[in-house]
Amino acid sequence: MESRIAERAAAYSDLPGYEAFMKDLKRLEIANSMSGLCQIRAEVWLEKLDELSDEGLAAYIERYQAGWLDPFEGYGL
Repeated sequence: MESRIAERAAAYSDLPGYEAFMKDLKRLEIANSMSGLCQIRAEVWLEKLDELSDEGLAAYIERYQAGWLDPFEGYGL
């Protein structure tokens, strides 16, 4: 699922939030391979991202700010 989202996001690499989005997408991928609350957060957020239309994903990336999808937020990781 992460690779599918990354492939779709690559079309919007010129948008302002792209780099931060991709960094947090990588963190979601790492968290999704773990267990516990971080994994649950990652799984839910990845599912929601995958459900976005291309236009919705572009709009999200355009306004994305670092940390919005960081599944480790609040854990000091």
